[in-house]
Amino acid sequence: MDGLHPTARLIIDTARSILVDDGFQGLTLSNLVERAQVNNSSIKYHFGDKAGLVAAVIDSLIHDDCIDLIQETRQLEGEQRVHAYVRGVLRMAQHLAAYKSFYEVIPEVLREPSLRERMAVMYEWYFEWTMQVLDLEDSTASGREWKPVARLLVAITDGIALQALMDPTTLSPDPPHSELERLLTLLLETAQPS
Repeated sequence: MDGLHPTARLIIDTARSILVDDGFQGLTLSNLVERAQVNNSSIKYHFGDKAGLVAAVIDSLIHDDCIDLIQETRQLEGEQRVHAYVRGVLRMAQHLAAYKSFYEVIPEVLREPSLRERMAVMYEWYFEWTMQVLDLEDSTASGREWKPVARLLVAITDGIALQALMDPTTLSPDPPHSELERLLTLLLETAQPS
């Protein structure tokens, strides 16, 4: 995301704002052109089509936080690394506007095959990212396959964020993430080679 042209970044930021304010139905090219004060050709140049724009918007919701968390955990080990991971995904889950945007586009993603393919690629990256942040990329050390665990961790965070969107006061993401940290610490301790 850092390498994006300023106009592309403006278009993505405006699209995110539209999703929060008006939902997916409000994310029309004409509305985007008007609010971002760019022309149609800028959108086409940077993203190709609406599907490309939607994919870029989805990626933008978590990309920077994910890259920051890789840097943050690189020198940590054990429980410190798990704590930093859970704290990082909790920060992401608390970005309710970002998750609202994410859940606004999900019905469209399910209807559009090209968006489903792009979303699947992004989830693959997110699974790999989870294993990298937790230093689980080398499964030979424990003899365990970690990708299913990474998928479960991503599903937990997505689900907790969805619950918080429903009612942020009574369904706060804090308690379940504390429990996630405890369970993840236990899982990683039992997976250590003897």
